[in-house]
Amino acid sequence: NTARATIQLEDQNQQIFLQVSSANLTDFLFNSGETILNYSLDGNFSNVDLIHWLGMDDLPYTLNGNLSVTGNGMYPKTAEIALKGELNNWVIQDKQLDKITFDVSLNNGNLAGLVQGNGQFGSFSLNPSVQNLFDMPVYKANFTARNLDLERLTGISDLSSDINLTASFNGKEFDPEKISVAGQINMLNSRFQHIQIDTLLAKAAYRNQNLKLDNLRTKTRLALLTASGNYSFNAPSDFKLEAVFSGVDEFYAYLPDSSLQTSGTIQARLWGMPDALWLETTSELDSTRYGDISLAKLSLIANGQLTPTDTLFDARL
Repeated sequence: NTARATIQLEDQNQQIFLQVSSANLTDFLFNSGETILNYSLDGNFSNVDLIHWLGMDDLPYTLNGNLSVTGNGMYPKTAEIALKGELNNWVIQDKQLDKITFDVSLNNGNLAGLVQGNGQFGSFSLNPSVQNLFDMPVYKANFTARNLDLERLTGISDLSSDINLTASFNGKEFDPEKISVAGQINMLNSRFQHIQIDTLLAKAAYRNQNLKLDNLRTKTRLALLTASGNYSFNAPSDFKLEAVFSGVDEFYAYLPDSSLQTSGTIQARLWGMPDALWLETTSELDSTRYGDISLAKLSLIANGQLTPTDTLFDARL
């Protein structure tokens, strides 16, 4: 009584094979009020060029791998569904990667999963879980990366990196009006684009439309950045930041002119209500050189007001 359907697509060296089956499809169709549908899907794909099949130039992926789905029930709140698969020897913009595996299950509205990757892009592991996904969701996730190169993983050249980090978060609800989430990131001995990151530690929470940054500390080869405070969408905000740097050459890729040489301290504070924010900044720069201009010391105090209709700044050297 098992019903089966097979789909096989081929184009030159590209192949897609899908097989769908159900052991009780007939009973489900004719006794739908009493029968819970059982089903499975198995798929294999070889040298599948997504640009060729989907016509989207921003998907430069060639996929090899397999997947399998087994399930009981058609209603998301009560269904039991398991999805497993593997991408192996896949290609992004002519760069061959190794393996990504995924194992995700949905059981009576509870979601759990594990996604792991390992290859020329480094390695990563993501382990999410959600309870009561369709009612009042409660969720958490852990992420680990070792020597992760986002450029190789995604094919986006602006994301060249070598990232080593652990991150975790937990929360309730997805509705922006009700969401409550907290997380932390620990990054060591990493690189993003041209910036070497010795340490990045961050701990933050968002609830009641208020973002609270308990601590942010980032140390690069030439700079130390610290920040803390809160930013609210419906109440007073108070956010402070300080940057101490002994040079700027590691940031030349982001500056309009690479002839700037300086060091010093920048302090900033953003405070006030959402419709009337005040910005206070103080900069103390030492041994500054720009082209033929050289200054032993430079102090800059700048204040500004940001409103929905206007932005005002006042600066004093």
